[in-house]
Amino acid sequence: MSTDSKNMSRGSPGRSAGPASVVRPVPPAVPNHIRADTGMRCCIPWGTVVVLSVLLSLSTAFWIEALQGAVGYIERSQHPFHKWLLDVALLFPVFVVSVLAVSAVARRRYRDLSAPRAVVATGLALTAVATVVGVAALITNSAYDYHLQSNQLSLAQATHSTALSGVDSHAEHGGPLLSQRQTLQTHVKGVELTSGLVLGSNLILIAWVIAARGGRFERAPRGRQAESAVKRAR
Repeated sequence: MSTDSKNMSRGSPGRSAGPASVVRPVPPAVPNHIRADTGMRCCIPWGTVVVLSVLLSLSTAFWIEALQGAVGYIERSQHPFHKWLLDVALLFPVFVVSVLAVSAVARRRYRDLSAPRAVVATGLALTAVATVVGVAALITNSAYDYHLQSNQLSLAQATHSTALSGVDSHAEHGGPLLSQRQTLQTHVKGVELTSGLVLGSNLILIAWVIAARGGRFERAPRGRQAESAVKRAR
């Protein structure tokens, strides 16, 4: 018994009188690139993406129908509202991908899309990409209209009819018809003029959406929101 008491007396000074402390395991550090990618997937402003895509699709489809009604194939202009809705449905997924791509590139470059510099750069880049998509849609639609018109003029020449071509078929031997060249020039001028309108409308719509969100493309990160709240409290 004396031996046990001695052992207990020897071990008692090393023991703490307070509760035993629990050592919690430290979680492994997450690499920066994985953390950034996770933040990008979690912080996609889907509301802004959908609103921008809808507005850009509606605007671009309107200019397509306006150009087609002015210089396009007349048989395709019989139901403009139905075709406008069809163009909107076709353009919407393209603009969704475009907006997501621009925001992803901008987020990789600036990390915070709520900063003024990042907002301006992202807005201008999105305007440029949306205008390229719109002009490509204008060119595609005009090229198809010209193809139909050219076939109709060629048929009129083959049947020796001047009612559609407006030119005596005996006056031209070889090469395209004069009326076909004039039709092509009209389409080119129409696309050039409408492209400027597409650019202006895209710039206005994107600026309006950003202004409606308080001058930001997306919400500020939580850390920056906390800092702003502390500054306002002071």
